[in-house]
Amino acid sequence: MTTWEEKIERRFQHLDELAIQYAEAKAEMNYLDDFRHSKIAILMAEAETRNPEKFSSAVSQEREARRHPEYMELLKGRKAATEKAEYALWKLRNAHKRIDMWQTRQADERAKLTKR
Repeated sequence: MTTWEEKIERRFQHLDELAIQYAEAKAEMNYLDDFRHSKIAILMAEAETRNPEKFSSAVSQEREARRHPEYMELLKGRKAATEKAEYALWKLRNAHKRIDMWQTRQADERAKLTKR
């Protein structure tokens, strides 16, 4: 039989795991967001190099970069990273809510005992 202390410790370990999952997902999302700017610059430079007459302005280079398949793949990756981060965040929030509910039940039980 497990003690209350063991159950509480397991719950905190679970919270730690959720926090790590969220931190990793958030870091990936932020990395992809920052890299997105670099990727546009890289693709803009490639467009200008490939066809200087057609892509002489920054606007035409950016338009070409934003429609490039590599940029579109990066956006799909950022979407997936955002979904993963949001899911991890809500799992973490829900775990905290369960702890809050448990604490409230414990306080209610203690209050019942003192009224007897």
